[in-house]
Amino acid sequence: MTARAVDEPHRASSQLELLFDLTFVVAVAAVTARFADHIAAGTPCPGSSRSCRSSSPCGGRG
Repeated sequence: MTARAVDEPHRASSQLELLFDLTFVVAVAAVTARFADHIAAGTPCPGSSRSCRSSSPCGGRG
């Protein structure tokens, strides 16, 4: 698969580019929803390091 020129006039996105964009949007939405749930519950965010927790809005517990 060869790359297309980005300065091509009226360039449409390929199906692969659209799939990548959709996958990225869904992943970011899922992480954001879990982060919001932890903020609302006042629990620490799993997977964050101690130094990040002290300044994060996840409760600052460590």
